[in-house]
Amino acid sequence: QKTRLANQLAMATEHLQQVRMKLQEAETEFGLLKTELVALNGGQELMELPTSYPEIEYLPMNFEEWYGEVERVHPALQYAQAQVEVGKQRNRQTKLETMPSITVGYMTEGLASEGYHGVTVGVSVPLWNASSRLKQGRATVVSAQSRAADLSLKVRSELQALYQQTVGLKRTAYDYRRVLTTANPQTLLLKALKAGKISLTEYLWEVSAWYDAQEKALEAERTYRKALSELEAATW
Repeated sequence: QKTRLANQLAMATEHLQQVRMKLQEAETEFGLLKTELVALNGGQELMELPTSYPEIEYLPMNFEEWYGEVERVHPALQYAQAQVEVGKQRNRQTKLETMPSITVGYMTEGLASEGYHGVTVGVSVPLWNASSRLKQGRATVVSAQSRAADLSLKVRSELQALYQQTVGLKRTAYDYRRVLTTANPQTLLLKALKAGKISLTEYLWEVSAWYDAQEKALEAERTYRKALSELEAATW
């Protein structure tokens, strides 16, 4: 009996040491993350650190509708489309320059015996280099349109993959929360231990498994929130 109690005490001591080590790791990581936040805040200390996730989760129900909104405000897509419009505007200006121009005026010319007075009309035809500039401008617009289309496809594919990943992570985090909320065996385990129905070894094993599940739930929640923040950043 004494040997059994000694073994159980040794296991309890080891379990406590593991918990303390995990706590120390968490505190170290917290300190590093706080330092990063201060750096992102321009070196200014944060007035108050959040202790929980926001209650409102911005996750669009329909990707197509959400992407339609993002497409109109996405900086890179807006810049690419602006380059197309600039090229078109330049082409319109170049086209005007390549059109023949007509000039009308009044001229007086005097000779030794007689003089001439009358209206003069002139036609100016642009040289070949203007037409060449127009062709180059059209090619530039086509190239800009191609780059804009490629970028749009790339952004859409990346955001759609991130959206699908975020939806899956949300489902996993929700399942963890639901299970851990509805099933908390700690009270029952403690009663069973006090009543002698389970040994200290069994109690510690069950409690350890419960805390492992909670740790996985927190990790799933963090992974989901990070993916969600990346998705939200696309709308900025």
